[in-house]
Amino acid sequence: MLKNSGIAPPQSIPELQDLSISDLKELVDDDSKLLEFSLSLPQVADLNDARECLLVENVQLAKRNLDCEPIIDDLKNTLLEKFDTLKNLKKQFEEKSKQQKELCELIDSCVIQDNLKVAVAESEDLTEKTADQFLEGDVPVDQFLTNYLQERIKYHKRKANEEKSTALLSRTSSYHS
Repeated sequence: MLKNSGIAPPQSIPELQDLSISDLKELVDDDSKLLEFSLSLPQVADLNDARECLLVENVQLAKRNLDCEPIIDDLKNTLLEKFDTLKNLKKQFEEKSKQQKELCELIDSCVIQDNLKVAVAESEDLTEKTADQFLEGDVPVDQFLTNYLQERIKYHKRKANEEKSTALLSRTSSYHS
């Protein structure tokens, strides 16, 4: 059976049986008569009809495909825009995730504890330097008292926060144990 035509090629050509030997020789010798005879066969006519139908179907299919081309192009452009949007959103997400991680590290209890210890040590060093400057006579009494009291108050607040933080961490860690 010929592909997609629905027509099977003939096993024999019955029209040849009705021809005389001289007619057969004439067909063999004259290509134009052979062509004319071949085209007159019903099987060939059926094949030509099937070919014409397939040609019409192909033209219709091609027209439908061409009609769909602007829609496909629009959808393709939309897809590309959405892909770009997705890439931008992914980049923003990664940046925000990185910021979140950094912020989480900043508020991590151990980091807070360490930062408080550093702040307490800095405040203590600053008060000692202020006292040393006063003892060396580099700073007047009024300025010394103002600066020293402010720094000592800051030191004691930081020290109290550090101690509270340490106590809170020890309670929290005993809860989770």
